[in-house]
Amino acid sequence: MKENVGRTDRILRMAGGATLMALRLFGVTRGFWGTLLATVGLIELFSGYIRYCPVLDALGLSTVEEKS
Repeated sequence: MKENVGRTDRILRMAGGATLMALRLFGVTRGFWGTLLATVGLIELFSGYIRYCPVLDALGLSTVEEKS
């Protein structure tokens, strides 16, 4: 599994994922939609942590900057 999530993408994924999970945790979102957003947040947080996104891989994309 090759890394395909770059530094900026990683930071945005982890911040967004944590925000979505916090919305559910603090009761801003509730019910089905709150659970769905928290699940998406967890997925984004995890993909940022492991620096791999299967959707980017399936599309043949990468946000990792090439080193010269």
